Amino acid sequence: MRELTDEAGELVYGLDDSLPDLVGAWIASLRSDRTRHAYARAFVVWEEYVRARGVHPLRVDFPLADSFAGHLKTARSLKQVGGGGNSGAPARYAPVGPPYQPTTQTALLSGVRSFYVRVVRRQGLAVSPFAFAELLAVSPLGCGGGNPPSETALLIQTARQYSRRAFALCTMLYLIRPRMGELLARDVEHLGYDRGHHTLPFTAQDGRTRPVPIPPLAWHALDLYLGGRNSGPLFMMHNRRRVTEDVARKCLRDIAMRAELPDRPDMFAAPANRYPDLADRAVGPEAATGRQEAIGESSMRRP
Repeated sequence: MRELTDEAGELVYGLDDSLPDLVGAWIASLRSDRTRHAYARAFVVWEEYVRARGVHPLRVDFPLADSFAGHLKTARSLKQVGGGGNSGAPARYAPVGPPYQPTTQTALLSGVRSFYVRVVRRQGLAVSPFAFAELLAVSPLGCGGGNPPSETALLIQTARQYSRRAFALCTMLYLIRPRMGELLARDVEHLGYDRGHHTLPFTAQDGRTRPVPIPPLAWHALDLYLGGRNSGPLFMMHNRRRVTEDVARKCLRDIAMRAELPDRPDMFAAPANRYPDLADRAVGPEAATGRQEAIGESSMRRP
């Protein structure tokens, strides 16, 4: 990225700009060549989009991230049009390929989101601009309940301002789609880690309990709420007792009122067909690596 120049031949990112170093360190931290290649391509697409709008990638806000998610639905894919290989010149790309498939849109958003997760951790940003854009666009896990995706995103955004427990509860309920009672019955000791993903066991329709990957946004919220706690109920009240369904539903209704959303009977209901894709989301040798990588980047094992 250091060699990237504008039309006037000036360096886009000067020697005092930390972006190239951050991108390089992020790519180097990824475990497989396949992931490095896919995420590097995702960042190229994102950087081109942001630079065309006169915004630095480290100064992006949520509206621009959200517009990028919508842009991918109609944009043409990048194809190499020069440079690279044995030429010694940097590879040049142009948007002349076919439109992005929905799965590719998801992978691109996941790749860019992965970069901002790292920046949030290392640079002290408050929250990734893609925390909600991915949910509003083509999230690979979908949304729970009878809510449209825009309402779900608003609920989660409002819950983040309400309390850490509410933020964790909303993201876990609406991104993983468990039965509320089953989620509240889990303990911190049930949290696992496998194949680069934090997991929590849930019961599928066939009656079998399997570890389900926790999406990155939900894990961020849960980890923030737990604050290093490694025992006891996953969701706990101030008196250290387990949160009940009545308490959780009251909390969610308060959030819905703050978000000025209508109080519908199906607002907090999980889908009737729970975990229709649990076989794809289960962690283990049978899980497809590509689908796992779409869920989010690898992160450290909890102590």
